[in-house]
Amino acid sequence: MVWRPGVVTTTGCVVDVAYFPFDKQSCNITFTNWGFTKDEVKFKPTADAIDLRDFSPSDEWKITKTRLIEETLDNGSFVKFEISLERQPMYYLINFFLPIVIMGILNALVFILPLESGERVGYSVSSFLTFAVYLTLIADGMPRTSEPMAILSYYLVSMIVMSSVATIITIFTLRVYLKDEDDPIPTPVTLIVACLNCLVCTVEDDDDDDEDETPLLDSDGLEMETMGKGSARLHQSPIEDNTSWTSDVPDNKYEVDWKLVASTLDAFSFVAVLGGSIAIAVVFLIPLVAQM
Repeated sequence: MVWRPGVVTTTGCVVDVAYFPFDKQSCNITFTNWGFTKDEVKFKPTADAIDLRDFSPSDEWKITKTRLIEETLDNGSFVKFEISLERQPMYYLINFFLPIVIMGILNALVFILPLESGERVGYSVSSFLTFAVYLTLIADGMPRTSEPMAILSYYLVSMIVMSSVATIITIFTLRVYLKDEDDPIPTPVTLIVACLNCLVCTVEDDDDDDEDETPLLDSDGLEMETMGKGSARLHQSPIEDNTSWTSDVPDNKYEVDWKLVASTLDAFSFVAVLGGSIAIAVVFLIPLVAQM
């Protein structure tokens, strides 16, 4: 006797969302007839694959492969349906993937805004909230599982941390920029800022030029003045105490002020945040793209 039943049922399978939205899933559905042995009821597939003529295509998933397997276990007859699915990622690429990458780049541009604009903190906070919103949207579209977590979720969390760091640096930079010019700048900060702005080399070159222009003095305090080719004239020039030479040297010979410190911190932070965003994107997004 051949029995061809029609069954409408709902089932589920364990999914691996590590490479969301480029993930591929494999679901197994097993049918058996409890209470009968394989000698009484035996399942025998009539084909090697599932007939998809009556299948309605999904906008999110694409069936890539199906297979029917006959099994015998504990004197019972089983038939297993293997279905391989692949997520169609175009929707997620346009609405999630691309905006996240763009936001990662825009996150570093906060340090290019003029310090006088007053919009830097608002811009930075808006970037932080945008990443938080996208993390919520992506979490709503994925199964709530912790093993494994989606790589895209790790990327978003990393970008939220990066955005938080950028916000903290932005607030600190504004505080430095608005400091009173009478407040002394620590010597290590002055040297670092001078080195980053190549002021040390400039000052050393100026010092060399000044040394070349120093008048020659003899032991009696006479200054030699050239009077044409091969002749010179001496005249008396008072020599002050050695301390008078150092009293005219400014304490901050590199001319570093708090505004320059803030601008240097901005430039360094821009490079660091942009480089960090690119590095995070390479670490987390390249494995996703490799699954395409």
